[in-house]
Parts: sequence; structure tokens; C-alpha cells
Amino acid sequence: MTAPVRVTAATVQILPIGSFLPLDAQGCLVNDCRADHVPAALRQALLEHFQALFGDALRSIYVRGSVARGTAVAGVSDLDAFAVVADGTPVACSLLPDATLARLRAAAPHLADFELGVCTRDEVVRNYFSTWAFLVKTQSACIHGEDLADALEPYRVGPHLMAEAMYLPARLEAYAERVASDADEHQSTLTCQWIMKALVRAAFDLVIDRAGRYTRDLYPCWSTFSKWYPERAGDCERALRWAIAPDADTHAHAALVRDFGGWTCAEGKRLLQGHGIDLSRYEL
Repeated sequence: MTAPVRVTAATVQILPIGSFLPLDAQGCLVNDCRADHVPAALRQALLEHFQALFGDALRSIYVRGSVARGTAVAGVSDLDAFAVVADGTPVACSLLPDATLARLRAAAPHLADFELGVCTRDEVVRNYFSTWAFLVKTQSACIHGEDLADALEPYRVGPHLMAEAMYLPARLEAYAERVASDADEHQSTLTCQWIMKALVRAAFDLVIDRAGRYTRDLYPCWSTFSKWYPERAGDCERALRWAIAPDADTHAHAALVRDFGGWTCAEGKRLLQGHGIDLSRYEL
């Protein structure tokens, strides 16, 4: 029997998968996520997990991104979900118990990883420039409890949406910590995929104002960025390839993170200053 060919970052086929968020007649982003895109078993596992953590303080549960849009890519997309809890509730989200993680994997075996978070209700509704508000309004589906989206102001495409670029310096610091603590090849591979997705999305933020569109999908992030920064298109493609086919070659990853990540941070800072963006208004 012929051994299966191992797909690597160098050999993986980049497919034109992904889209931009739709816009309404006023040019505001339209949230195209729906709860019925999330499998019932997955919704139930999330509900039981967050209820066990927060009890009566639980106000809402959201699933965001490709899973909630029905466009998840097998082996690449993560489950991104978060709970909204009553104000004053400690928002520490403990590590997933093995039994819960097993249930999530059984309900969605095609997903690469499971990222769960938590915020208070006030963190969603208090500040227009809060990441939580932006996620709820534009790219999340409420699967339980109060849906806060209708009470939030809409978002137009512009440089004020460059949150991925704003957050990249902190992510690079977190990357160094994760690499130092990764215990095995599996964890190193997950860290690779996480940081490479962050690089591709932050790169797109550099052209968001010129493109006049918004997405977090990796292929359109890369292809759009490449139009305005052809001299860096190859670096962004390397990050995209590692996001699709991650591995444990931490030394090679770190070299790209230092070079392309450092350049992206500097270029993002330049653009944000040029647009007069006040970073103190943001809650990332």
C-alpha cells in the first residue's frame, strides 16, 4: 500500500475560500452569522460548560466566525465561542476539562481547535471601541440568552476597524511566551497556526481602508493585502501556508514572526498615526 503524501506548508494547495462581510445600503457591516449554523450537540456542550462555570450569572453565549457563518474549513477553522456574564462576575475562564473537550471534539471533529472566552455585559455595551462590542455586532451568533447585538451601533469599514493590527504587538509577546511553554510537538503546531492566522489578519488590516471591505477569512486577507504590498506578498503567503498546514518547526516560524510580524507592527503604527486613531479609546 502506498503511504499517504504528507501535506506541508510548502505543498499545500491554497484555495480561494472565504468572503467579505456584506454591507447594507449605508455601507455598514452586516452580521451574516446564524445560530442554526452551529450543530445542536455543539450548542448543548457549550451551554453546559458555561452554566457549570457561571450558573445564574450567565447572560448569553455567542459563537463567532466561520462556524457561525457556516463556512468553517475542515482542519483549519477553530471554534471561537464566548460567554457574557453579569457585571461584577469574575471573568476567569478555566481550562477546558477533558470530558468537555471530548464532547466538543465529538460534536465538531472537523475543527482544528477550541477557543473559549468570557466577558461581562458591560464590556459589550459600554464602549463602541470594545472588541467585544464589535464581535457581537458584526460576526457572532447568539446561541443562548440575551442577544445584545440589536442595541449596539453599526460599524462602517475604515481604519478604526484595524483591531488585528492594533493587537498584533501584544500577540507577538504572547507568542514568545507560548513558544517557551509549549510542552510537545502538538502544542507547537497549535501555536504555529494561531500566530500565523494573526499575522495574515493583521496584514489585511493595513489595507482595510483602501479595500473598503472587511473580512477575517484568510484567503481574501492575503490576496487583498498582496495588491497593495506586493513586496511583502510572499511573506504573507508563507504565513497563510503555515496557517493552513501548521507544523512544529518553531525556529522557522519565529524567523517569520520577527521579520514579517515586526514589519506589520511598524507599518500598522504608521498608518494608525496617519489616520489620527486614538488607541486609548480601544478595549482590545
